[in-house]
Amino acid sequence: MCHSKQELYKTGETLAGFAEALNLPFEFHPVVDRLEDVRLPMLHGKEHESVAVNCALQLHKTFYDGTRGELRNFLGFIRSTNPTIVVMAEQEA
Repeated sequence: MCHSKQELYKTGETLAGFAEALNLPFEFHPVVDRLEDVRLPMLHGKEHESVAVNCALQLHKTFYDGTRGELRNFLGFIRSTNPTIVVMAEQEA
């Protein structure tokens, strides 16, 4: 889990270094806004690319409106990006 924007950007630099060492094209576009404010253009997606989504220890404190509508909408948004991998790690909440 990233505790700061700087740590998130450092993670991106590390991943870019791994990709470069393997001669793989790679772009890292971190989302530092509130998850419920994320919109598709913020992801800088391109056709025919792999998308990875990592939501670690955020959903339980971000999306609880009693009806779970916000969470349902966000999960629908993730699905619409057609990700190759989704990582969700949550504590019991």
